[in-house]
Amino acid sequence: MASSPNASGHWSQRAETREPLPRFRRYLEAKGLLDERLQAGLEAEADAEVRQAIERAEARMKQASPGEMFDHVYATLPAELEAQRRELGPEFGSSSG
Repeated sequence: MASSPNASGHWSQRAETREPLPRFRRYLEAKGLLDERLQAGLEAEADAEVRQAIERAEARMKQASPGEMFDHVYATLPAELEAQRRELGPEFGSSSG
């Protein structure tokens, strides 16, 4: 069951202590496996990975045609979407239609 803030927008202390990520962080800190410096480094590394993934996705979007929205979604494209692909293909440069 997920925790949520109370009416004033604050987390109850009980809910806050039960959240899995802060609990795991406290556990790692207690074991001497995590400190502020390592945490900051891990967060910076994750942020950089996400930023790179976004840049790759945006670069790919610039190269893609709108008709590619039908590709790589279904193993077998449903008939109604295949009809839409055929209809839009000439105008939107569908890769498969």
